[in-house]
Amino acid sequence: LETRYSTSFLAIAFGILGMFWGIQDQRSSRTSSYSGIIVTIILSYALLASCKWLGQEGVTPAALAGWIPPVLSLLVAMMLLLRRNRIPFSESIFKR
Repeated sequence: LETRYSTSFLAIAFGILGMFWGIQDQRSSRTSSYSGIIVTIILSYALLASCKWLGQEGVTPAALAGWIPPVLSLLVAMMLLLRRNRIPFSESIFKR
C-alpha cells in the first residue's frame, strides 16, 4: 500500500530531475544530458530494488522502505536544481 503512494512522489522527483537535465548551457552538448538521464534511471532503479528487498526481508519496516527512494530522490533533485540555478556571487545583491 505504501508503494502506491510513494510511487507518485517518485514521479514528481523524476519530473524535477528532468528539469535539471533539460536546463543546459548553449555551449554544452546534449550527450551529457542523455548520459545523466541514463545514470539517473539506473541509480533510481537500483535504489528502488534494494529498498524493496530491505522491506521484504524485514531489515527495515515496509513503510520506511517504500518511502526511502522517493524522499531521497526528491532531496537530490531539489539540491541539483537549486545548485544549477544558483546566481554567482559577483551578480548577487549581497556583494559590496
